Amino acid sequence: MAKLMNEHPSRDELRTWLRGEDLAAMDHVEDCDDCLGTLEDLSSLDPALMRTFLLITLPTPGFVDRVVAAVESRRQDGETWSVVSDLFSLGWHTIDTVWSDDG
Repeated sequence: MAKLMNEHPSRDELRTWLRGEDLAAMDHVEDCDDCLGTLEDLSSLDPALMRTFLLITLPTPGFVDRVVAAVESRRQDGETWSVVSDLFSLGWHTIDTVWSDDG
């Protein structure tokens, strides 16, 4: 049975709740805008950590150019294989046309 709460859980209790270690406050937290705001504050990233995260996830210089070149190369290879495929299937289409019962 859920524990009835007459007051807001402490920040430490909310941290414990965030880790999934103590869900006794769940009913209160889900219906309390103040506690939901506190949980949002507790679970958001520190600005310095966010800057560090952004710095280590930035693409290396020339990344976009390398991706565009690779895509273009594969697109051209795809066109080449399409032409080769059409040339090989041309013979089969010719045989099918010559031997079809319609003509």
